[in-house]
Amino acid sequence: MKQMRLFVMALGAVMAVGTMSVPAVQAADVSYGADVGMVSKYIWRGVTQSTGSAVQGDVSAAYGGLTASAWFSNSYTGVNGFPVVEADWTLDYSGSYDKVGYEVGGLYYTYLNDSGSNFPEVYAALSYDALIVPSIKVSYTPADSNSKYYKQGDTWIDLGLSTVLPGGVSLAGTVSFAYWKKKTTGISPRVPDEWKKGVQLVTLSMSKDYSVSGLTVTPSLTGTIPVVKKSLDGNKYIYGAQVEPEVVVGANISF
Repeated sequence: MKQMRLFVMALGAVMAVGTMSVPAVQAADVSYGADVGMVSKYIWRGVTQSTGSAVQGDVSAAYGGLTASAWFSNSYTGVNGFPVVEADWTLDYSGSYDKVGYEVGGLYYTYLNDSGSNFPEVYAALSYDALIVPSIKVSYTPADSNSKYYKQGDTWIDLGLSTVLPGGVSLAGTVSFAYWKKKTTGISPRVPDEWKKGVQLVTLSMSKDYSVSGLTVTPSLTGTIPVVKKSLDGNKYIYGAQVEPEVVVGANISF
């Protein structure tokens, strides 16, 4: 019930944003977007971030190819016993040249009740418009978090393929790689070799958009399969956290 109340409150807030009318700004070709949804579990790069369901949402403003957005989700319980809420702040520029799409940007991950984990990330991505769309995205951490859990030099690479089937069903698959900056300061690994470089994760997803009363409702199904090599204790770790295969069911409403 607590998660449902949070979902309803977030839905109301996003609807309020979506119905704002600012004629002077609209005349300047600035567009706004918002969405809110719920997932059975919040998984980030194969790592479980929530013990149960999570309410997530996003608001954005775009001018030409430039977009500023804020994304939120309830997350884990902090070391002080208080619930952690994640908010990610992104500035992104995207466009295309012929059939090649490009995207560059930066974001700042922030965590209410766990500010020591706040860290920045910059990224660049390319894609090619085809029946099956190939893509690559490289994400780089330019500065340490205060906890030293995320370190300058950490690099995450996604290689993806996606397509839309007849009937509007979207399918996507991603293989992810990581290069970890040597973990020496501020971290005491449970297992000496838990930070494995190289291939980390396979992600498979399926979704479909439905138009309902002027809104876009998108149910989704996502599977994450850790493929990183096992550590000395026989378990698999990503970002120093033990990982297992996961299946996530979600639904999102876009305005």
